[in-house]
Amino acid sequence: MKLPFTAQGVTTFVAGQCGYGVAGFSKKTSYLDLVQKKGLSNLMTIGWDTMTQYFDHVTRSGMTHNMMTLAGHGTTRTSIRGFNATPLNKDEMKEMLTLLEQA
Repeated sequence: MKLPFTAQGVTTFVAGQCGYGVAGFSKKTSYLDLVQKKGLSNLMTIGWDTMTQYFDHVTRSGMTHNMMTLAGHGTTRTSIRGFNATPLNKDEMKEMLTLLEQA
């Protein structure tokens, strides 16, 4: 994540505005492979549960610029239902809101 941003003079960027983010899902989901492939493009292994833990991870990896990130609706929904586009039921919606709040 250090380059090409830093090499181009970028000091701050926002990630996750595409609807997929690095938090807002449960690592216990049966859809974790989908979350990782779609949201993270297999660039890293998910080793965090919260946004704070993610930022600790990127700080340890030597992040050279400021980063803000969003908890994506797509990430959370995929972790609950996979790519099934049907409406969430009440319990799934409650789980989704809980995951986003935890993120």
